[in-house]
Amino acid sequence: MSTFDFTKSAIVLLDCLEGVAAGQFGQGQPEDRAQFVDSLTELLDTAERAQIPVIRVDVQFRAGHPEVSPTNAYFSAAKAAGRLVEGTEPTEPLAELQDRLDAFPRAIKRRIGGFAGSDLPQLLAGVECNGIILGGLITRGAVLSTATEAADRDYRVAVLTDCSYDPDPEVHEVLTSKVLPIRAELLTVSDIDAACVRS
Repeated sequence: MSTFDFTKSAIVLLDCLEGVAAGQFGQGQPEDRAQFVDSLTELLDTAERAQIPVIRVDVQFRAGHPEVSPTNAYFSAAKAAGRLVEGTEPTEPLAELQDRLDAFPRAIKRRIGGFAGSDLPQLLAGVECNGIILGGLITRGAVLSTATEAADRDYRVAVLTDCSYDPDPEVHEVLTSKVLPIRAELLTVSDIDAACVRS
């Protein structure tokens, strides 16, 4: 049974974008995208029932990627390929959930983690939340980076193992079993649902 306090907590969805999904799910198994979308759908249904705020944090860049330094190892390939430019289709939400995701407030980031250069702290303050429940793409990237900084900022942190995805199952397993528990509580959507039933 989860001990995470869901009061004054928000669900933060990271990089649930077509442009990110196309690259990541292309490396995994064919059924991975469908399973991830099913898990997100269940999460959004649960959040609605429990009245838990949802915030999106998405990566995108200006045309020409002026925000990306030549020394930035993570986003240099995106810059070279002209990917994830604001206003283009790859920066749209996952097609299967576009209408639902479009309804949530959105912070824009220019780096891996959800806090760097974004107004995520202001959005969390606006809904009076000092706890975050993370999910999205990908476990080794935005999820890990955001969880680490959130813990350093003294937020209460949880990570949804069934709503976070990494194209390498072994990396996902190591991070969710060995690394992330140092910073966060590990949850599933059913943990949120069970907590809401008890309350």
